[in-house]
Amino acid sequence: MVGMVLCLYRMLRGPHLADRVLAGDVLSMHVVGLVILLTIRLRTTAFFDAALVVAIIGFASTLAFAQYIGARRSETP
Repeated sequence: MVGMVLCLYRMLRGPHLADRVLAGDVLSMHVVGLVILLTIRLRTTAFFDAALVVAIIGFASTLAFAQYIGARRSETP
C-alpha cells in the first residue's frame, strides 16, 4: 500500500510526463497484484479476468504514452 501511495504522489507531482506515465504503469501493476491476492484470499477465480484486463489496459496505455512522448520530442528542435 505504501508503494501505491508513492506512485500516486509521483503521478500527481512528477516533474516530467515520462515520470507520471511510469508511475501510472507501476500503479496499475500494484492493482493487478492486489486483485490477484484478493482472488487467492477469497479462493475464487472470478477476479482473474479483472486482473488481466487491468494489466492489458496498463500496458496499452504505457505504449500509447511512450509513442506520444517520442513524437513530441521529435517535433521540438
